[in-house]
Amino acid sequence: MAVVTSPAPPGAFVRVGDLLGAEWIKLSSVRSTVLTGVLGVAGAIGVTLMFADSAMRQWDRMSPESQASFDPLGGSFGGFLLLQLAVLVIGALSIGGEYSSGLIRTTLTAVPDRRRVLLAKAAVVGGGGLVVGGAAALFSAAVAQALFAEHGVGLPLLSSELLTGIAATAVRLGAVAVVGLALTALLRSTAGGVVSGFAVLFIAPAFLRGSEGWMLTVHRALMESAVRRLTTHHHDVLGPSAGSAWASLLLYPAVTLALAAFVIGRRDV
Repeated sequence: MAVVTSPAPPGAFVRVGDLLGAEWIKLSSVRSTVLTGVLGVAGAIGVTLMFADSAMRQWDRMSPESQASFDPLGGSFGGFLLLQLAVLVIGALSIGGEYSSGLIRTTLTAVPDRRRVLLAKAAVVGGGGLVVGGAAALFSAAVAQALFAEHGVGLPLLSSELLTGIAATAVRLGAVAVVGLALTALLRSTAGGVVSGFAVLFIAPAFLRGSEGWMLTVHRALMESAVRRLTTHHHDVLGPSAGSAWASLLLYPAVTLALAAFVIGRRDV
């Protein structure tokens, strides 16, 4: 008797490497995505080094108090809010463009497991943000410290403080890219993902500042507070501990991605 086997559904045996490769091709082939990344890196490094050079040119005219309060660690990453905004947009575009064009239906037909698609996108944009952010932070820190060293205020490139700052900047950018992706997947809108991400990452820190009670708890839990704790020499006495800061950097992408994975598996697209 002949044995009849039903064909496997499309995408059932798509290998992880193939899925990651496909997502990388889709992300890197969009000109606006590449341009946003290049401008973000150039802006972050350029603004950081412009401020560093300006501070050193005025060093001899600074008061002793200003010289004593100068932060050579924070001065290495002063312009990276620009790159944070850029990777937020890239994260949102990585899935928002597919929703706006309808390509998401083709993607999910080829790979019906929606959570695998979402995780592959997160791995690509998060990994890209981590690698590019780390490289930009390392270059920025190296040049800034060379400028600061001329006035005897630089940090050794292999000092624990500077390496922690570089690592935190890299993790921050990878995390922000994933947050942008996850929020856009939840809202099915690039604009919605960017606006909500901007509100959480840029606007909330300006208003949710407090010295006691629940406002202090929220302030310490913000990603901006975590980044400030790990990338500045003069720590905010109301800020989080180093361990809590690292936890915040990891929890933001983990929680938003888990929520997006939950929602995306329970709706049509």
